[in-house]
Amino acid sequence: MTRGPAGLHFGHLNIDQVLHLDAWPAPGREVLVAREARAVGGSAANTAIVVARFGQPVRLMARIAADADGRWLREQLAQVPNLDLRDLQEDPHQATGRVTVLVGPSGERGLVTHRGPSPILPRGWTPTAHLAYLYFTTYVATPPATAAGALRLLQWAAAHPARPLLMLDLNDFFAERPQDAVFRWLEVLARAPNPTVLVANANAARVLAARASEPEDLVRALRNYARVAVLKMGARGAWLAAGEGDPRHVPPVPVTVRDTTGAGDAFNAGLLVGASAGWDWLTSAHLAAVLGALATTVPGAGLALPGPQAVADYLRAHPTLLPRPVRARLLERVGQDALSPRDDRAG
Repeated sequence: MTRGPAGLHFGHLNIDQVLHLDAWPAPGREVLVAREARAVGGSAANTAIVVARFGQPVRLMARIAADADGRWLREQLAQVPNLDLRDLQEDPHQATGRVTVLVGPSGERGLVTHRGPSPILPRGWTPTAHLAYLYFTTYVATPPATAAGALRLLQWAAAHPARPLLMLDLNDFFAERPQDAVFRWLEVLARAPNPTVLVANANAARVLAARASEPEDLVRALRNYARVAVLKMGARGAWLAAGEGDPRHVPPVPVTVRDTTGAGDAFNAGLLVGASAGWDWLTSAHLAAVLGALATTVPGAGLALPGPQAVADYLRAHPTLLPRPVRARLLERVGQDALSPRDDRAG
């Protein structure tokens, strides 16, 4: 769909051990695992995989260990076309991160995380060419060296003459631990001359707008920090504030939920795909909603997440889901990409 400068995803890469349970364990009780799977995980990696499947070149700056798990992750990611691993780092002292993902009978999830190595921006690092965008989430607010690296990247991108798109995702990690590092990033984002996008779920948005409760008010509060603000509301859809107009509601996409792991990452990927293609933000948000919903229909995240073929198939099967001009535009672009010889396992 799109070629040109690469986007840079800065964040974590780990192994997800996904355990599907028939019931949630009560204290002192045992439950059996219905099925399990091993998958690529980490927010930065999940989003990068989906964006790359749509033809946008992507660079992933993450950190793994020089161990068997790290080698397995590298081998898995090497299968994704358009995904550049030149910035993948190895840590000689820590084991590769591992997340145990518990998936309940209704698709709800719980996480038990051993973070493992966090990416560090090498001293003096600059990309060999200008970037299409810079993307990271509040997971990189710790440890301090990683948070400082994210700030340096943000400052570099904000000062670059090419003014790449800057996108930050505020998630539950920020809602539970409002780190000072994130507020420093927001200050840079608010002043940057670049196109800027701030994405948040409701819990994270309330940290920035404690007195607000309605979605329209929450997304307006986010809009104070970026030119485009997107509020993710899960089964209630999303809200978009772009330009000077009133916030727009992006309706939820109906699916049968199996596993919510990676849904927010796939949603963010849709915004980046649309931005890279030069779409308006409302069209991009509709693609994001479709990708986020389809992510809940597959077990796990990583290479299982949906790509262009899955989107094209879903839109053709639901001809009245989206406004006709939006659907036509998505099918024109996404359908063309779905026919190209590209890995799209979820499709």
